[in-house]
Amino acid sequence: MVDASTGGKTGFNYAGVKNEIGCFYPPMDTLIDVFWLKTLPYEEILSGYAEMIKHALIADKDEYERLLGSEPMDDIERKVQASREIKERIVEQDPYETGSRKTLNFGHTVGHALEAHSLQKDTQKTPLRHGYAVMQGMVAELYLSVVKTGLNREILRQMSHYLVERYGRPVCGCSDYENLLTLMRSDKKNNRFGEINFTLLTDIGHPVINQVIPDSLVKEAMDYLFSL
Repeated sequence: MVDASTGGKTGFNYAGVKNEIGCFYPPMDTLIDVFWLKTLPYEEILSGYAEMIKHALIADKDEYERLLGSEPMDDIERKVQASREIKERIVEQDPYETGSRKTLNFGHTVGHALEAHSLQKDTQKTPLRHGYAVMQGMVAELYLSVVKTGLNREILRQMSHYLVERYGRPVCGCSDYENLLTLMRSDKKNNRFGEINFTLLTDIGHPVINQVIPDSLVKEAMDYLFSL
């Protein structure tokens, strides 16, 4: 309702890489009824809520504080509408993702790698949900934002606490890092082969795109994430 419903971006996974093939194709109409959210298990509600928090982090500090300060299903119709409006504004400015639409990728460089890594593991009976992966990815990329772009560390602390309290502790180890880095390098959002491109924050509502981060710092961010 707040992510794929808006923007006309379609894609599917290929060769173990998340959304590797796709196109831009806006729908004629989109129908949304929040009644159907009541049929979902709580884990799926949290998965979608992560995308709402992402929108707030890149665009609206007041909405961010409202989302973290309430239960996910409280005032859900207003929350869905507010989140969709954020994405609509960004997509209208840059429909084909040549510039400002890249801000919507916040949390997804690490998040997509974690999701794809989870799907690759033969022993993983329940793969990591997309929103859970994005939530973990946001925490890792907030760490990078603290180090690289001067984000206030209190935002990282707050989101780390929210992740552990609501979504649980991330489960990965150092032995997974090389595969995660390979998956990040395969992300179609990268501008040059071999580089890993991120959207980071200087503050809530102030994203910066095209931030190339070296492997050593990405590993440092993963060290932080997996130590929570």
